[in-house]
Amino acid sequence: MSIPLALLAVVTTASAEPRTDWPAPDPEPVAVMDGLSIDELSRSDARGTATAVAILAATIAELPREDRAAATESLQFLVVSCPFTRAAMQLPFALHDVAAELDPADFERVVASDLQHIQSGLATHAALLEDLGVDLAVPGTADALGTAEPSLFVDRDALALAGDPLVVTGALVDALPRLARSIDAPTLDAIEYHSDRLEALTGIGRPCPRGPWTLLPGQPWTLGMQLAGWGDAFTRIAPFATDPDTQARVEQVVELLDAHGRAGFVGRFERGPL
Repeated sequence: MSIPLALLAVVTTASAEPRTDWPAPDPEPVAVMDGLSIDELSRSDARGTATAVAILAATIAELPREDRAAATESLQFLVVSCPFTRAAMQLPFALHDVAAELDPADFERVVASDLQHIQSGLATHAALLEDLGVDLAVPGTADALGTAEPSLFVDRDALALAGDPLVVTGALVDALPRLARSIDAPTLDAIEYHSDRLEALTGIGRPCPRGPWTLLPGQPWTLGMQLAGWGDAFTRIAPFATDPDTQARVEQVVELLDAHGRAGFVGRFERGPL
């Protein structure tokens, strides 16, 4: 989907007025493969998740230059302002680094294809985010997340050099409800604006419903359904690991993604900020 930039009011600060006249999402999900929507495909199996991510990556690659620049601007704002978006952008990089180290010889052959799709799909997921300019910039003092503990935030290079990217990312995931409750009302409005803007520019929707009960005004733009799909995929291969250390590593991934899902659920159903 391409939205003319003339119709987009640029928001670069948390004090901007939210926009309410974005195009409404399609009432019915659009089938992209075998009668499945992109979200249904993402939750089908490892191959489905990898295929869904590839479709989304192609969508991003085909955006007009101006639309991609606007999407990048909004995503850069969200990464230093919205804790849920921040975690959702960091997770694929961490998972990609871990998956790349998994040896197919340490699994039963029945899940060989699953592991291949996990590794290739996460590489595509990371590349998609890089294509949108995600480098996990560390929040500055003027950013909404800039007042939190600096140790919670690492940029892309620091994450790659971390002793364990799952531990580093887990600390951020554990802090999500607390960080979300610290966001003030103007920033909440700006988060909703930029999430809507990303949805409109990319045509990639947000699956969760929005309402006045939510901690954030709505579900931020996170590619969260695809993250849930990776959780399903790692859960599938965990029992088939033949090496105890490998099985423990895969289970660590599953636990991190489960914690991320729980944090998002709690965050959406607590009225805030508190």
